[in-house]
Amino acid sequence: MELLQRTAVLILLGYCSWTDFHTKRISAWAVAPGIPAGIILAGMGKNWTWDYFSGFGIGGVFLGLSVMTRGGVGMGDALLLLGMNAFLSWEPTLLTLTIALLGTAVYGSFLLAACHRKRSEEVAFIPFLLGGYVLTLFLGG
Repeated sequence: MELLQRTAVLILLGYCSWTDFHTKRISAWAVAPGIPAGIILAGMGKNWTWDYFSGFGIGGVFLGLSVMTRGGVGMGDALLLLGMNAFLSWEPTLLTLTIALLGTAVYGSFLLAACHRKRSEEVAFIPFLLGGYVLTLFLGG
């Protein structure tokens, strides 16, 4: 069951990475089904523990940031994190998010310093989330 959950997250992140990179948008219609699907898969694997549902706080924080920043943090990013939390427990989600944020910060710093880009330029976040998830999988998370 865990392999099915990990594969579903990889497919979801892969698709959303492609659309985010090319359009800087994530369709809620692509992400929203992942939340109940993850809950159902967790239930089939008998993983209905606080461990899985506590991770929804991570996505909830991003939902709040999206509203407070009026889209500075994308609503699609927040919904995707909620979807990931439905499939994974909070530890791999938090590790994935940490790696993704560090990668985005390094890339953004490079764009500012070497490419002389503006701070207001949007950067696709989901490809970094995909990279963070793949690295998390290699680290055993």
